[in-house]
Amino acid sequence: MNTYFLPLCLLLASLLARGVVAEETSPRHTFWKVSSQVGTVYLLGSIHFGRADMYPLPTVISSAFEESDALVVEVNILDVDPIQLAQTVSRSGMYSDGSTLKDHVQPSTWQALSEVANRYGVPPEIFQPQKPWLAALTVTTLELTRLGYSEELGIDRHFLMQASTRKPILQLESLEQQLALFENLSEEDQDRMLQQTLRDITEGDEYFENMIDAWRQGSASRIDDLLNGSFDSTPELEHLYELLITDRNIDMTAKIENLLKGQKTYFVVLGAGHMVGDQGVVNFLSRRGYEVTQL
Repeated sequence: MNTYFLPLCLLLASLLARGVVAEETSPRHTFWKVSSQVGTVYLLGSIHFGRADMYPLPTVISSAFEESDALVVEVNILDVDPIQLAQTVSRSGMYSDGSTLKDHVQPSTWQALSEVANRYGVPPEIFQPQKPWLAALTVTTLELTRLGYSEELGIDRHFLMQASTRKPILQLESLEQQLALFENLSEEDQDRMLQQTLRDITEGDEYFENMIDAWRQGSASRIDDLLNGSFDSTPELEHLYELLITDRNIDMTAKIENLLKGQKTYFVVLGAGHMVGDQGVVNFLSRRGYEVTQL
């Protein structure tokens, strides 16, 4: 299931790039150490929605956090005003011209969304004011909640709470940047995003159990297949993958490189989908000559 927007749901959502490490042997985690001549960055692949049995985290992860000088996340959700967030999402994610979601998606998309809404016991009409990208995030959140996952138990929030009174918190993106990603998608891309989300929803429990298991084992290839596999298997989604994942990975890699130029240690938490694959942050850093070790 593709989950990409931290403040609203997840995923995204979203570990090691293929080929960076030859084998995936236990014990390994979704966790890497990246070293330059002067600095160190720890990279943790996050699951934005979690559950209690994911904790406590392995000692190698918690110890690295304790020794780090600062926490780095995609967006500091503790610094986002909930009322401001709701207002911003309403302005960018809902129609204000009198049209509805049904007017902007294919009939088959609306039919599939209606069936999913009935599954949750909610009227499909609640989605009518939403643009397709927001509807995709809404149904993702509904599914995660139904399965017992909580944003309160996500890896990002766990470390943000830990750092809030003890360490500086830096962010690689902003709420406005993340919202702009979806606002700028064409109607066709938004429809595809919603279609793919609805298809993934049908996998339900099995999908998330497999993802948690792969995350615990630090299995890069499995996580890449689960989080990014639908893009690989669907040519129409390649453009969407480039916009939502690859372009952002390039930008975040550059910012992490700047951190590696300083004589400090940073603990970076990003959605797992940004870490894995040939276009993942881990692989980008390895290609640029940094020493990358999965822990």
